[in-house]
Formats: sequence, C-alpha cells, structure tokens
Amino acid sequence: MMWFFIWRQLLMVLSATFAAAAAPAQSNTNQSTITIAFVGPYRYFSGLQFNGTLVTGGYERLNIASLSDRPFSNPFKSFYWVQAAAQMLVDGINASPNILPNTNIVIKRFDTVAAKTYVYNGGTVINTAVDIGENHKDVVAVFGELFGDYTRYSAQVYGSYQLPFCGATQTNPLLLNREIYPYYIQANAFMGSGETMALALFTWNVTRIAVISSSSIYSTASTCFPLLSALRARNIKIIAAISYAQGSMVDEIAQTLKSVDARYILICAGPAVTADIYFALAYDSSPKWVGPKFVWMAQNPPIPRSNEVAVSLWGSEYYKAAKGIIVVQPLYEYSSNMLTMMDYFMARLKGIQVPWIQKSFSFNEAVSLGMPAGFDCLGLLALGIDKILWNNSNVTEKQLASRQLQGYMNWTLFQESGYRGIQSDWTYLTDFGDLEANYVVGSVQGVADLTRIRWFGKTNRNSSVLLPYTNRTAAFGPNDDPFPPPDGPIYETVQIHRNSPTGRIFTAFAYTGFSLVFLLWSILILFRDKPVIRSASPPFLFCTTVGYLLSYFLNLLHFDIPTIHECKATIWIKGTAFSCVLGSLLVKNLRVCYIYQSRTILKKWKLKDVLWLILVAFIVCVEQIILLIWNSYTRVNVVQQRVSDNFVEYTCEIRGNLGFLVWGCNAILLIAFYAVTFASRNIKARHSEFTLLVVVSVLSTFGGAVLFAMSDGKRGSLMSHAVTIWIVTTIPLLIQLLPILAQLYVDLRSTPLSQLKFKGSRATSSGRKSGTPNIAGTKKDGINNNATLKRPGGTKKPVQVERLLETVECSHFQNYI
Repeated sequence: MMWFFIWRQLLMVLSATFAAAAAPAQSNTNQSTITIAFVGPYRYFSGLQFNGTLVTGGYERLNIASLSDRPFSNPFKSFYWVQAAAQMLVDGINASPNILPNTNIVIKRFDTVAAKTYVYNGGTVINTAVDIGENHKDVVAVFGELFGDYTRYSAQVYGSYQLPFCGATQTNPLLLNREIYPYYIQANAFMGSGETMALALFTWNVTRIAVISSSSIYSTASTCFPLLSALRARNIKIIAAISYAQGSMVDEIAQTLKSVDARYILICAGPAVTADIYFALAYDSSPKWVGPKFVWMAQNPPIPRSNEVAVSLWGSEYYKAAKGIIVVQPLYEYSSNMLTMMDYFMARLKGIQVPWIQKSFSFNEAVSLGMPAGFDCLGLLALGIDKILWNNSNVTEKQLASRQLQGYMNWTLFQESGYRGIQSDWTYLTDFGDLEANYVVGSVQGVADLTRIRWFGKTNRNSSVLLPYTNRTAAFGPNDDPFPPPDGPIYETVQIHRNSPTGRIFTAFAYTGFSLVFLLWSILILFRDKPVIRSASPPFLFCTTVGYLLSYFLNLLHFDIPTIHECKATIWIKGTAFSCVLGSLLVKNLRVCYIYQSRTILKKWKLKDVLWLILVAFIVCVEQIILLIWNSYTRVNVVQQRVSDNFVEYTCEIRGNLGFLVWGCNAILLIAFYAVTFASRNIKARHSEFTLLVVVSVLSTFGGAVLFAMSDGKRGSLMSHAVTIWIVTTIPLLIQLLPILAQLYVDLRSTPLSQLKFKGSRATSSGRKSGTPNIAGTKKDGINNNATLKRPGGTKKPVQVERLLETVECSHFQNYI
C-alpha cells in the first residue's frame, strides 16, 4: 500500500511539472478552492494596495526591476523571489489533474509590517496571524515570513488555529520544538548542521572549542543551540562562549581566545556577521588569532554586507584571509527527477520579463536567495493536504475548504508526504520538522567569490558518519593542510628542513654515498680491461652498487612533512636495495662455490654471466612481487603524533597484516646468504669474498634488528634510522672499493699499462713460468676442455685448481666462453 502511494505521488508530481510547463493555470468554476496565505513584509514593496493586512491589488504591476539589484543585500527584496518561487509551484499544481484534482489553490497575500510606522517585529507578525485566523476562514495553510526571531511569535498563533505553517528562510532552532510549534515545518535543513559539526570535531579528535555567537549560545533562539547537545553527546567542551554585538572590540575577543588557548573556533551567525567577526580578527585585532595554527569553523561563509566597505576596511584582497574556514551545509545530490523539477523551475523563472533574469540568472543564485526552499514549501503543503483526501474516503473538498479538517494538519502529516522536490528527491522531515538531508563539510577557497567552497567530506542521512570524498583531500587553514591540527595549546611541528643541521647531515650522507658509488662506476668503466677489475665480476658488482645507491637515496626522503607516496617509497626502496645487494653477492659467490664443488670440468654455458644474472633478477623480481602484494593490501597514512607538551610530528602509519611478507621474504634471503657465507669459508682468499660475506651477514642482521625495532615510523628516530642504514651500506662498499683502488695504484706505478694483462700473472713469481703445463697437460693459454677436474683434496694438486679458478676468474671465464 505504501509503495502504491509513493508511486502515485511520483506520477502526480511529474504530471504537474509537465502540465504546468505546457499550459497556463486555468480555474474550473465547478471545483472547490482552498486558500494558502502568503505572509511577509509586502508593505516594503511600493505600489501595493491593502485592506488591513490583506494585499488587495497592485501585485501584478510591481516594478520587478527595482527588486533585482544584485547582490541581493536587502533581505526584503530577497523575500519577493522566495514567494515568487512558491507561486510557480502553485500554478503547476493547479494545472495538474492528479494533485488536488478537484481543488484549486488560491493565494492570498498578507502584510506583516505596521501600516503607519512601517515597523516589522514580533508584534506585527502576531497581528497578521490573528487577522488570518479570525477573519479569513478560507485560509487552510500559511507560507512565508522572513526572520525566525519574529516567526517564533506568529507560529504559535497559527498553531492555535491549527493552521500548518511552512517557512523557507527561518533559522531559529526554537521553531523546531515540536511541543511549542506542532504545526510549523520548514523546507530547509538546519538541525543536522549542529550534529555534523560535532561529528567533524569528534572525527578530528577535537575535545575543546570556543564559540562566538551574535547572541547567547545558551538561548533557545540561538543558531548555535542545536550544536550544544551534539557537543555534549561527544564530550566536546566549550572553553569560551563569546557574545558578539556589532561594534564590539575585537581585541577583547582575541584576548579571550588567547586566554583559553583556543585552537578551534566556531562562529554561529549569518554571513554578514561572520564576515564582521572573522575579518576584523584577521586584520584589526591584537593578537591576530587567524592563521595556519588555528581552525575556524562557521555556519555560513563570511560574506560582507558591502564589498566596497570591506575593501575600504581590509584591502582589495581581504577575501584571501578566509581561505581554510570550515563550513557545513546541506548536501543536495540531484537525481533525474530533481533535475526535471529544476528545469521546470528555471523555465518559469526565465519567463519573468526582466532582461537580466532571462540572460544571466543562475540556479546557484536562486539557491542563495532561498527560492528552492520556497518552491518546496508549497509542494510539502499541497502533497500533505492531498494525502488527507486520498487516505480518508469520508472527507470532502468542501470540508477541507471550510477548515473542518485542520485537526489532521499538524507537522506529522507532512513528514512523509511523498513529495519529490528540487532540494530532495524523496522529501522527508526530521523529528524536528526541518528537511532531512545529508551534509557536506568543506573549506572556503579564499577567492573573490566567498561562496566557493572545496567540499571534502559528507555525512549519511542521520549525520552519524563522516565519509571523506575519495578523490579530494581535506584542506585546513590558509595552507590547505590535509591534516586537522590538534586542539588545545598551540604546538610546533617537528620537521627536518634541508638547511637545518640534521638536514645537512642527511644530505651529506646521501651525497657522500652517491660519490663513492659513482667513483666505483667510473673505475669499472675506465679500467674495465685491467685484471683487478675483471676479477671483481663487474656485472655483479654493478648490481650490488645499485642497491647501495638506493639506500643512500633514502636520506633524501626525510625532509619536511612526509606524504603517503614518500611513506610507500621508503618501504619499497628498502626492500629493493636489500635484494639487489644480498642477491648479487649471494649469486656471485654461489658460482665460485659451484666451481669448487664440481668434480668435473664445467661446460662454458654454465658459467656465463647472463645465466647467473638471471638468478639475481629472479631474486629482485620476487621482492618486487612481495612489495606489490603488500602495497595492494596495506593502507598507508600520514598521521599526527604529539611528541612533547609543545611539539607534534607527522609519521607514516601502516595498517595491514602483510608486513610479515616483506620481512619474511628478506629473512629467507638472509638465511640463504648465511649458507653461502658458510660454504665459502674453505675457499682460497684469492677467489673468495668470505670476509665481505661475513661483514655483510653481521651488518644485515644487526641493521635489520635495529630497523625492525624502529618500524613504528616515528620521525624522532630518523637520525638513528639514517645512521644505521648508512653504516650498513658504506662498510661493504668500502670493503669492495678500497682493495680495487689499492691494487690499481700498485699496478699503475710498478708496471706499464701495456703489460698489465691478468691479475693472475703474479703467480709467475712463485717460480712457475707462463708455459707451465696446467692440470690437463696443456699450457695456460689452452685449457683442455676434455680434461677431468677433481675437487681440491683429490688426486690433482691444489695449486692446479687454484690456477684454473684464477684463470676463470681473472679472465672472466674467457676459456669457458
């Protein structure tokens, strides 16, 4: 039954939309009529005639151009456009055969301004409400008025006559007290803003906030009132409640904020008062309590009453100071039905014969005037009244028109009317009587158009969860800081700058390492034909030094506040460097062990560099696959941590259970490295890198333990982290580099370059000539590939095995290839 009702309402609204767009409203004399009162400050519009409070003529002849000076700084002129939007929907409903099919809606306009004195206040709106209730019995519903502070008086009177009253511009929380105002509803979202602000503060771990309001925040009429219960529910303390009156001394406000050390400050006021408070504190106060160390929140963007006055007070670029103010507003995500309603609305608006409307009036401008809320107000009233006729077969249109059905018309009638409007597809009212909506949280961009806001989060319907937009980062303060600063005392951020003493140490670590690596690469290239270089297996040595280079590069990632990409790159570079260094040393020495352990002469293809480099590449690729899996299933964030009473730091936070994969993969590689180191213990020193392998094993174990202990990522331990990696990297590099330099120095000084052929030529000093037969009975220049080679300790002399390995190693396996 409920779904049938909803489907009926959809058809009715769409039918009204297209019918109204196609034809003007026509009145059928056989139909009954109901009257909806439009109330507001009509006496401020020149050219109207009145009979008491009733507007009796002149409305159609109003000079609309005089009501359209932009920006719409005059709220009374804005009221014209709000009630004009409501009339658009009345015309559409009257043209529809589905909504109130046997009833036409008639509009009567009533003034709320004193006839002689032109005073507009609570007394004048009460006078109008009594006049409607007593003297205009055809009125069954009321729409309009302007200010919530006045509406709170008249709404009680309308309620006493059981007249439903819908407001479009009011923001007084007292009106949403269902016990006092059971017949009042409003077509704008309001109460959820307080809950959303409290939710945002809670999400950002804020526990204290200062509040500035144009009235006492504890007054039930204060726009801050909805926020109080939400803050209490989340244990957020109000450390200062400041009442602001125009002309207040901003220095006193700044001193109050300073006395409580406020970091988060909220302004509860309209756009103009918000601008008065904020820009005065930004430019005129002492101390200035505006800047990157503070988070300002506001119910409305700071829009001055007059741009010219603002420029004269604060300069032509005053608006830049507003960058980073956090605001909360209802979220209207447009569905196809809402877009259809919007097209109808804009088409009717363009029909108003004012040139600037036809050419340049935008929907956003209509929203800023409150026109969609006025439009939806009439939709709620009409659909709710229509529901009485559909749900009660024993009632008639005549009873409706003569106020005999007013007992049905309290606010619950309209809570789920089935109306699909411009601001919300399925329009529901909260238990307070305002529009139910999602809310968005964003920051003012600080451009000339102060309504430009960068939205970075939104809530669900009941404002219980704040969801970040996946493609937008938060922006706090003038520097678009992606992280909310902590509340409480002002903290300094611990950062390592390039020009700081620590930063210079990191830079020295990096460039010292780069210099050593580039020196080794230069030697490998310039002296590539020398025996000392050829015996070092340059391809493997190059792979090892690539790992060294990556390790040194890590020192350049420690500056300033880390980013998520830098956090991930640190893990990735560590793993890659470790696999390059240990993988190349392991495979290189594994080949030597393989030669020593072989009982027969080895085929030349088995000792080719390419074959063994493939094994190095395999080790590195396995590491990359593990890192890729880790990156896919691990969440990396940059978080803020308090390191002392006055300092905070930003650290990398890794959330996930796959860190053991990276550590486990490297542990397996290290165990294999231990095995090769142990197997190399009996190999002759000339062919073995046993000392280097032992040093690397010890340093890798020690360094791994230290890095694991510091894996919490705290920036305070970065120096220990950097020193550990630099030592673990530099000692093996020097063990490989210094002997090469020493041997080159000796060779270049003692022997002409033309005679330096093999490192193994030194063996002739033992008394053997170059023509001494090798183990296969041939000269050294021609190893017999068919000879059988027995391992050391067999029948062949050890010196012969040594000579073969020396030849293979020093000539880069030239006799096998």
